[in-house]
Amino acid sequence: MTQTYTLTFEHRPHYLFVIVDGEEDTVAISLAYWAEIAAECRRHHVSRLLVLEKLKAKSSNDDADVVIAELPRMFGDIRIAFVDMDESVDVLVHAEIEARRAGLVSHVFGSLEAARQWLLRDVDQDVRGGARAAMN
Repeated sequence: MTQTYTLTFEHRPHYLFVIVDGEEDTVAISLAYWAEIAAECRRHHVSRLLVLEKLKAKSSNDDADVVIAELPRMFGDIRIAFVDMDESVDVLVHAEIEARRAGLVSHVFGSLEAARQWLLRDVDQDVRGGARAAMN
């Protein structure tokens, strides 16, 4: 399959920010870009992920179900904030429900700022807890 999307990775304090850009949105494309993102998370021991999808085409609930079924295997307990300002609200709500049923720690958002706030809401506790654990 010819790659029809681009990924931009930005390592930010406490999380990885990824922009997915392209024309098409199919199950194969989604699985391919999520696999690349998962590999980057493993390489850099990422525990928090913010994904902005800017694909022009829309998804269906059935396509979302297929992709979501694979994500727990790829991401484990990584906290995922997902933003797609162009997707149908129905598909996004469905995706969030199915992601939670699948065991993902994730949430969908209509804005980057809301996603960032959710993703980082307890980062201070994680940092302090990690520092305490290192001291013991």
